[in-house]
Amino acid sequence: MVERTVIAVLPVLVFCLVACGPTTAQVNNSGHDPYLTGDHAAALQSYQEAQRRAPDSGEPYYNSGNALYRLEKYQDSLHDYDESLIRASDELRSRGFFNRGNASFQQQQYDQAVEAYKEVLRMNPGHLDAKHNLELALKQRPPEEQEGNQGEQQNQEEQDEQQEDEQEEQQPEEQEQDAPITEAQARQILESVGDSAQTLQERRQQQLVSPKPPSEFDW
Repeated sequence: MVERTVIAVLPVLVFCLVACGPTTAQVNNSGHDPYLTGDHAAALQSYQEAQRRAPDSGEPYYNSGNALYRLEKYQDSLHDYDESLIRASDELRSRGFFNRGNASFQQQQYDQAVEAYKEVLRMNPGHLDAKHNLELALKQRPPEEQEGNQGEQQNQEEQDEQQEDEQEEQQPEEQEQDAPITEAQARQILESVGDSAQTLQERRQQQLVSPKPPSEFDW
């Protein structure tokens, strides 16, 4: 009689252990404390486990990209940032493109970094960190490329202004928002920041702004 009771109870105990285990969000968020205290390898394990549990969610990929970035595994971080961008919400996409630009910058892939920062500014024109990093990335390009860009800037600006006027008349607002930022427009944005950008640069001593903190699940 006793043995039958034990056998009957065991499945219930197993079910309780499974049911009471951590949720995917808890697994993801458990990586934040080690991340913030500098144990990025331990944080990465939590984020990768969350990826396995929720492969369609962008947050674990974004977080693992940050952990890999801190471990100076920039190429791997680029892969995870790209995975997060496929799955991300608008807010996470902005942060993902920003950090993708940082990883590209560290890989000396300055053209890719510039495009990533421009994508951030397309979504959020007031993003000062993206403006700061964009200027640093533009300065890293070969001198002949910078001179060529400056020589064409005036003509490009005039073309951009004309295109903007035409878009306002002919295209709905949603299509205007999807238009990519050109090189001339990017430089115009940087110039429009003025003293604020210079103060930002002086305070950071021309250093690249670091990736944003980890992201939590909101469910």
